[in-house]
Amino acid sequence: MTIPMYYDYPMVTECTARVLETKQNGNSLIVRLDRSPLFPEGGGQLSDRGSIDDLSVSDVQIVNGDAWHYCSLGQNDGQAELIEVGSLVTVRLDVETRLDRAEQHTGEHILSGLASKLFSACNVGFHMAEDYCTIDLDTFLTGEQLDKLESAANAAVRANLPIHTEVVSGEEASRRSLRKHADNIEGDVRIVYIGGGRVDSCTCCGTHLSSTGMVGSVKITDSQRYKGGTRLWFACGNRAVAAAAAMQNAMTALARKFSTSREELPNAIAKQMNEITACKAEIKAKSALLAELYASKLIRESEPVKGIRPIVAQLNGLNSIDSKLIGDRICEMVPAVTLFFTFGTDGTNYRMACSNKSGMDMKQLCSAVNAAVNGKGGGSPMFAQGRTAEKVSEETIEMLKNYIISVLRG
Repeated sequence: MTIPMYYDYPMVTECTARVLETKQNGNSLIVRLDRSPLFPEGGGQLSDRGSIDDLSVSDVQIVNGDAWHYCSLGQNDGQAELIEVGSLVTVRLDVETRLDRAEQHTGEHILSGLASKLFSACNVGFHMAEDYCTIDLDTFLTGEQLDKLESAANAAVRANLPIHTEVVSGEEASRRSLRKHADNIEGDVRIVYIGGGRVDSCTCCGTHLSSTGMVGSVKITDSQRYKGGTRLWFACGNRAVAAAAAMQNAMTALARKFSTSREELPNAIAKQMNEITACKAEIKAKSALLAELYASKLIRESEPVKGIRPIVAQLNGLNSIDSKLIGDRICEMVPAVTLFFTFGTDGTNYRMACSNKSGMDMKQLCSAVNAAVNGKGGGSPMFAQGRTAEKVSEETIEMLKNYIISVLRG
């Protein structure tokens, strides 16, 4: 069994270890040591990084109590011979990576502990990735509650409260009042206390800092309702600083787009949203008027076939939304079958619709149009639409009009 040194404090950054076993898998060498300062993945926390002699360690995993270190060999498989079973090697910890992950994990305990104390919200999931961390709570927290949680977390950081761990028997742990107990754990259990339990007390196998002040800061970067509760994204320490800088840079760039300051940006956005809403209402009214005028014009220019007007046209300068408005208005005004083509830089859209009792099925008509223009589309008996990458010719459009007339004539 590998002797863990990653719980020792002051932090062990380097040690000598004996190689117990090696395995080679492609360009990776997997090494089992008798001791190691590198934390293996577990408890929601990513593993440490470091090196064994001159080989970099990108991952550490525990299998049956032994820590297996995954080393990259690059393209030179012969490097595997540099580490021999029974030899002594120097294991070094990537301190920056350890501190980053300890900052996030300690911050997670602070947030989870305070969420429980303030809102009786239980942590039901924690995930740490290379560039983000999430906590899943079983209770939905409002924006105001999340602000209160973040404020309390940073107050705990500023208080620089002590963090200590105790290793006790599972029986003893079960008798203690903890935020969360480990499930199905046999033997000794490791308990993490923050502020003597005033902030958090929880069974955990991860690495943590020695005091809350070392976390630096805690920032909740996003949240959403998730499975009836809350999933929140957070960043601590240097990640929080980077997140704040990224947010400030984004706000500055956006403010410049609006020719205003960051402080006045919300008002500028609200003003533009009101202007956009007004423009949309104006466009909608004008589109309805356009559809009315266009529909009347096309009806005047058409001739009914057995009481049904076949109206087929290319609508130059208009789009598929316009064609829907015009087609729908025509079918409201007179018994008709409409087929409209609108052109764009990437091809042609077509839309067809009919009045009740027109005698034609638009789904079947769409199949005929698809075949004629090498397009794809479909719909229902009353409405269908499609698209082709080609620009449909006037001759094809006229052919399709004649096809509709022939069907109406029976």
